Parts: sequence; structure tokens; C-alpha cells
Amino acid sequence: MAPLSTTLQHVGLASETFTLTLNKQLKPGPITTLTCKFSYIWDFPRNIGHATLVNVNNGCDDVNLWMSPLGVKDQLDFMNSEHNRVTLPSGETTVLYRVILDLVLGKERAAAVMLGENGDEILATESRDESGKGQAAVVKGGC
Repeated sequence: MAPLSTTLQHVGLASETFTLTLNKQLKPGPITTLTCKFSYIWDFPRNIGHATLVNVNNGCDDVNLWMSPLGVKDQLDFMNSEHNRVTLPSGETTVLYRVILDLVLGKERAAAVMLGENGDEILATESRDESGKGQAAVVKGGC
């Protein structure tokens, strides 16, 4: 896979699908790891696009949670506006209260998910720090 800095310097349309592991507990709770498959599409000349949380924990049932751009300069940052209930492989059901995906120009990808009815639990990619910046480990797998 090409580094993100190469991917995002296109003049035109960029799109990609990838999987990130969120295993850093910023606000601890019972769920310790989520594997999230994301995709995005961005039209650089028109400065528009979106991201999608495709599925969670390599589930074959797609979540397809739409994520809108946040408008942060020199970054492609996305966040959902609607909550979505998902069933985890353990059979537990939880709410994806907020999902944030960061694609920082010249750096790796990062993500964070707030879980529960009020977003009381937060999981992030391992190298994401409290300020919301960081890099993510990319993993392969899925349906």
C-alpha cells in the first residue's frame, strides 16, 4: 500500500478502503478492541467528499455509517452525525455514538470511536494521542 502522503497529493479524485485497529482506551470500558473497516472518496479540485465506516470487527454485515468532512485545514477529517447500533462478535450490542477518522497529509491514518448511549467509552488507534492527532496501525482482514 502506498503511504498516505503519496495517496493524498493527487490532483483529482482519491479513494481508498482500509482497516484500522482501535485498541487504545482513552475512556476505559468493557470493550477493549475494535477493528474498523473504512473507506473514503475525496475530490480535490472541488474540495468535497465523505468517508464511510463500512463494518466493525470484520463483520460480514455492513454498518455503512456515513461520515462528513470536518473542514480542518491540510487534513481530511471525518465524523458521523447519526448514532448506529452494532452487534459485536461476542453478541454484545453497543451504540457507535461518534466515529472520527483522521487522514493527516503526509502521515498515517488515525481513528477514534465513542461507544455507548452517551459516548462514555472511547477507543482509538494506538498512536492517537489525547489531542486527536496521531498515526494508526493498518491491519488486513475482513469479509
